[in-house]
Amino acid sequence: MRILVVVPHYYGRSHPGNNSLTIGSYIEPLGRIAALNALIVGLHRHFGRWGHTANGTPILAQTQLPQHRLDIVIITKCGHGVLDELGLAPETFAVEYVDCEPPWLGFQTQRIFRERLGEYDFYCYMEDDLNIHDPAFFDKLTWFQCNFGQHTLLQPVRYEMPAIGSPVKCVVDPELPDSCFAPFRRPGQSEQLEAIWNGRQQTFALPSNPHAASFFLTHEQVGYWMQQPTFDDGDDSWIGPLESAGTFSIGRVFDIYKPLRPDPFFLEVEHFGTRYASGSQADGNRYGESPILAIAQNALRIALEGNGITSPDGDPSGKDAFARIVRQCIEAGTAMEARGRLDKLEREIGCQKTTIRDLSALLERETAEAVRINRLLERERKDRLREARSLRRLLKAFRDEILRRWRGYQRANASSNNLH
Repeated sequence: MRILVVVPHYYGRSHPGNNSLTIGSYIEPLGRIAALNALIVGLHRHFGRWGHTANGTPILAQTQLPQHRLDIVIITKCGHGVLDELGLAPETFAVEYVDCEPPWLGFQTQRIFRERLGEYDFYCYMEDDLNIHDPAFFDKLTWFQCNFGQHTLLQPVRYEMPAIGSPVKCVVDPELPDSCFAPFRRPGQSEQLEAIWNGRQQTFALPSNPHAASFFLTHEQVGYWMQQPTFDDGDDSWIGPLESAGTFSIGRVFDIYKPLRPDPFFLEVEHFGTRYASGSQADGNRYGESPILAIAQNALRIALEGNGITSPDGDPSGKDAFARIVRQCIEAGTAMEARGRLDKLEREIGCQKTTIRDLSALLERETAEAVRINRLLERERKDRLREARSLRRLLKAFRDEILRRWRGYQRANASSNNLH
């Protein structure tokens, strides 16, 4: 099997006008080094050609056959990456430097696919913080294509796996509103697909979130894609340029499915760290990143800031100083964990703002209703006042008429008495 994997990679501010230090590519370098290293090593672990025994004897495996090939191309901007810090042999991956704004690096993948069409069985796009742990990954993709045809595309489920606290698999791609996945729906699509994998029926479904920060196309699919007018058109209108390059570009051509049941992780990729998972952890739980990464980040920060940690008696070289530094670094967590907690706090604040806006709108509606009722009451009061005045005038007129008649009666009675 011949596999090409193209990885857009960037470390630094997303563009000159963005000074935010909280975007994923600029939080800190150690996590970026660890993530990209894990991606490259993981690909070579399962799909590379190298292997030998402890005494140096080559291990003959299918991956070492002449027709097998794994090429990894890193697309980046010169001076904006962590490639020199990976510590990997030069032949492990190739680098292609491009001149474009960082969020649009992913669109360069389609150009490379065009230039290398016909050389590979699979053409793959992966963001630089993903990892594949399943050696049957491409076997499953091949099986899927054989069952459902080249116009359907199986996308992996993207998850995070905490290394501190509760080690649970957390799917990090949330459900999207109808307006977001509507561009991926076309007449004639089947809501679900079913086939037998290793003696067990597996179901796949049209997802509410087609994004996986990656895609994996066969040679036939890339050839078909290149014939479409949308190939390499640079359309970045879906969410943003990064999401458009990784999902919208293929979603306009292929029917995207994801695993459903009985195994929702039938095809999966791991997203490095726990930035998104930590935002969904329950109170009292922790979805933390690697303790080694936490120790390295915080120890480096301590060293750079010159903040020494001393033992209770003031001796920085006390016997428990090392254990205390390690414990403190692990408890502090990684920079990405901190960013995940900040994301969660921002969402909670956003919910509170929404609640306040809703209450404010309700108060405005209630106030308007109270004003309306008050006007009605005032109008009613004025109407009643007018009626009361009219009644008083009628009563006065009635009284005056009675008095007039009474006086007339008295005068008539007095005249009669005088005649007698």
